[in-house]
Amino acid sequence: MSPDGSSTKHDVCPLITILPLSLALSCAAGEREAADHPPRRPSDTAQTADCVQEGSVRAVDDSYCINTGCGTLFGNLLIAADASLSCILRVDGDVILGDSGGWSEGTPFSGLRSLETISGDLRIEGLTFNAIDGLITLTHIGGHLIADSARVDRTAGLSSLEAIDGDLIIGPSNGATDNSRLKLADMTSLQTIGGDARFYFAVYPALRGPPNLSHIGGELRWSYSTIDTVSGFDSLETLGGLSVNGDSTLHGESGTKLPILRGFPSLHTVTGDFSLQYTHATTTLAGFERLTRIDGDLRIRDNLYLDDISGLDALESVGGDVTFTDNTSLSEEDVEALLDSIGEENIGGAIVIEERLDAGR
Repeated sequence: MSPDGSSTKHDVCPLITILPLSLALSCAAGEREAADHPPRRPSDTAQTADCVQEGSVRAVDDSYCINTGCGTLFGNLLIAADASLSCILRVDGDVILGDSGGWSEGTPFSGLRSLETISGDLRIEGLTFNAIDGLITLTHIGGHLIADSARVDRTAGLSSLEAIDGDLIIGPSNGATDNSRLKLADMTSLQTIGGDARFYFAVYPALRGPPNLSHIGGELRWSYSTIDTVSGFDSLETLGGLSVNGDSTLHGESGTKLPILRGFPSLHTVTGDFSLQYTHATTTLAGFERLTRIDGDLRIRDNLYLDDISGLDALESVGGDVTFTDNTSLSEEDVEALLDSIGEENIGGAIVIEERLDAGR
């Protein structure tokens, strides 16, 4: 009842069944005369965000936008086929591209062309895409971006993404050997990753980073990955930590394959640890010529072929320990020269040099 005593009507979305889910729809339309606001057609829904879907949705076809068309989803969105979902503007939950038999190998994903914000995670699970163009308007991920046992060859569809508040994780969740890959160089608008950037069992002939990424709040980590070269992190200025990790039980024989670690021309500060250990292909740390400060530990140990640490020559301070152990190709003279350059008074922790150094070089 309105204040003058006349009756009013509200837009109310009906109960709709999409696939096996019965979904109660709540539409915040406000108080207005029904005659002034006729029902929206499905073609109008991509431009309107006043309709809110409460509850999770599993989409295998176009029925959500045809029958419902609410622009905001409070719940998770599981996409099991290349459905057209261009009516969705915001998901307050996770968006999951999942492998449930509805995708063909190498299928391009094109279905979320109006989505701007995901408050939770974007997960790509067990799929191979030649492209994911359907996320072209996405600017913000409030949770993690995860490629779990998945490979995406072209990510121009993520070229509008500016921030990931959580982690960027590429690799399998079950710890199995995998060929996960997500092309990062296409993410030309990405500026910040609030958490870690982690690569597990990832395979890249050449890994090029997002060209405008300036800050990673957590750790940049490679574990058990095969990557010929790392480059392209040209704008990265600060890191929460850097870790290249192999297999400690095999002393590098089956560790991370990363021959050349370069492409960090702007990096000046690591607020945590800088760690290179158990690798069997890394030969040089060229690429850190502007790194002046490590607030945590500097750990270089059990690297079979590392023989060049001149990329650390600009280092002025280390807040924690400095450790060089079991680097069989590295000369003791090079290690001592680095320590002299930093100065013991600028090292906050212990200095540990006990190893199979190639002192005779």
